[in-house]
Amino acid sequence: MKYYLLPVILLFSTLTFAQKHDGPTPITPAIEKKINAEIEKEIPVFLVKLEKETQERTDKFDESVKFCTDTFKIERFLNKAMDYDYSTTGMNKIVYDAAAKYDVLMNKYYKLLSAKLKPKDKAVLLTAQRSWLAYRDNELKLYGMLTQDEYSGGGTIQSNFRSSHYMELIKERALKLWKYYAGLYN
Repeated sequence: MKYYLLPVILLFSTLTFAQKHDGPTPITPAIEKKINAEIEKEIPVFLVKLEKETQERTDKFDESVKFCTDTFKIERFLNKAMDYDYSTTGMNKIVYDAAAKYDVLMNKYYKLLSAKLKPKDKAVLLTAQRSWLAYRDNELKLYGMLTQDEYSGGGTIQSNFRSSHYMELIKERALKLWKYYAGLYN
C-alpha cells in the first residue's frame, strides 16, 4: 500500500520557535482567529503541492487530502501559536490544544474505520483501542515519572517534554487509525 502523502505530514510536524515579539504573548481569541485566517490562506498552496506529489485523482486521494489538510492545520497552528507564546506554560497549552485536535481526528477515523467493519469484527477494533488507551495511560505515567527531578535533573523544560510526548502518542494513533481506514477505503 502506498502512502504518498505521509512525507508531507512528516514535513510539517516540526516545531519552530521564531520569537517575533518583545516577549511571549498569550493566545487570545483574536490571535487565534488571525492565525486560523493565515492558515486558511496557506491551504491552496499546500493542496497544489499535494496534487503535484501524487499526480493522481481518486476517491482515496480525496480522503487523503482531507486527512492531510486536517493535520496541516493542526501543525501550522502549533507552529504559528508558538511564535506568539513561547513561554513554558504557553507552549504546554498550545501543545495540549494540538493534542486535543489530534484526539478529535483519532476519534473520527476510529468511527470511520468501525463503520467499514463487519459487526463481528468491530469488537476486535474496540479491544485494540481499549488496549491502546491503557498503553497511553501507562506510558504517560512512566514518562511522567522519568521526567521528575530525581530522574531527569529537573527544570521547567520537563513539562514541555511531557506535553510533547502526550501529543505525539495521540498523533501517532490518529495516523495509525487513518492508515487502517485508508487501506480499506474504496
